[in-house]
Amino acid sequence: MTDSILGELEGKAKRFRGQMVPRGGCFTEADGILNRGAEGVSEAERAKKFNDNELLTFSYDAADLAWKDLRIRAAERSWSTCMKGSGFDYATPADAIGDPRWAVSAADDHIEKPRGTLVEIETAVADADCRLDTNYCGVRQVVYADYQKRIIARHRDRLAGIKMLNATRLANAAKLLGGEIATR
Repeated sequence: MTDSILGELEGKAKRFRGQMVPRGGCFTEADGILNRGAEGVSEAERAKKFNDNELLTFSYDAADLAWKDLRIRAAERSWSTCMKGSGFDYATPADAIGDPRWAVSAADDHIEKPRGTLVEIETAVADADCRLDTNYCGVRQVVYADYQKRIIARHRDRLAGIKMLNATRLANAAKLLGGEIATR
């Protein structure tokens, strides 16, 4: 997609091929059509572009909070101790995955690294065993779910609004495709 077309879609341009671009761009106009009749949603919100990233933001917030939780730090310490017992010195699973001997980075993503070397396989096996032995993944799952529940509770009204809006958008999309809704 060229920058020119993206400008019209996002409302950054005023005209396209001699036509006036709708206020807010074509994306906003399309969302306004899809949002028509959404109950429990303000007229202002029905008329604006749907924020596709809002739910992702909630998910990222939960992940960020979970990552800082002391239970995760404790699980990492247990995992690290287990790895040391297997002859590997890593503070976290991310350190093992990111070992420069096999990790790919922006600096070397064009260089083919040897895969499946003996030490890489031994590290991966020890990692998997330690994750099981220390219940590392179980702890991560419990902590992450805990923060997801907190985010859901904190944003219950907004999530209900998004659910209603999505149901309306789905119904309106079907009507639009069936020719029941005019676009202008």
